[in-house]
Amino acid sequence: MEALTRLDEALIDAAEKALLAGRTKLEISFPHAIRLCASITIVMLASSVFLSSGDLLTVKVPLLGLYAVLAFTVGKTLFRDLAYFDGKWNSEAERGFAKKAMENRVKLRPARAILWAFAVMSVLFTSTLSLRLLELDAISPLNAGRDILSSLLGIPVLLIYLYIMCARPSGRVTL
Repeated sequence: MEALTRLDEALIDAAEKALLAGRTKLEISFPHAIRLCASITIVMLASSVFLSSGDLLTVKVPLLGLYAVLAFTVGKTLFRDLAYFDGKWNSEAERGFAKKAMENRVKLRPARAILWAFAVMSVLFTSTLSLRLLELDAISPLNAGRDILSSLLGIPVLLIYLYIMCARPSGRVTL
């Protein structure tokens, strides 16, 4: 269990460094970077549904409904709050975000563990099934590739976003 916790912390540090490097390169503020990451996550989740070769009514519509609820929830709260802080970014706001990020590291650990399990199962199941169907000539190589790419853009992208939610605005604790 200790090794998994250390791996989780290393992945949080990697996400924090990547977010800081991206913010520096794009010259954007922390709230703007988080909004951008949330938007990219929602677009990639929706794209994963359209890439899939699954049936429209049994696969695509339920997933799109689920992602629409997620997008509405994120859009209703996160985007509005981050837009407010983007205009009023100061050291107090940075301390607040750093404190929240440190809380998220512990509070979101069970959610990250569950998403890890689902992500691994999803990618392995989809890859195994697609390759087996490809071997039996029951699916075209294009559809097999689309299904595998769809599984890589689904739950793993949401997992990456959970790691980004644990990133501090700066690389150090300012509590």
